Amino acid sequence: MKKPLKVLKELVNFIEENDIKDEVCDDGGGHTDEWRSNEFDSLLSQAKEVIKEGDETWSEFMDRAKKNGLSPTTQEELDKQD
Repeated sequence: MKKPLKVLKELVNFIEENDIKDEVCDDGGGHTDEWRSNEFDSLLSQAKEVIKEGDETWSEFMDRAKKNGLSPTTQEELDKQD
C-alpha cells in the first residue's frame, strides 16, 4: 500500500498535468466551456500545502538524523517498499 503523501502527490500531479476541470457548460454553439471552481482550486491549493509541509518535515527529519550520525532510509528506499 502506498503512503498517503505519495498518493496525494500523484493525484495533484495527475490533475495538473491533465488540466482536469470540475465545471463545464454548453455555450450553445456546439462548444463547451470548462473551468475549475473556486472550491476545487482551494482544495488543490490545500493539498499542495500539505505536500509541501510533508516534504519539509521529511527533510528536517533526514537532516536531524544525519547530524546525530544516523543513516536513515531514504524516501526512495521507502517508496520501493510500497
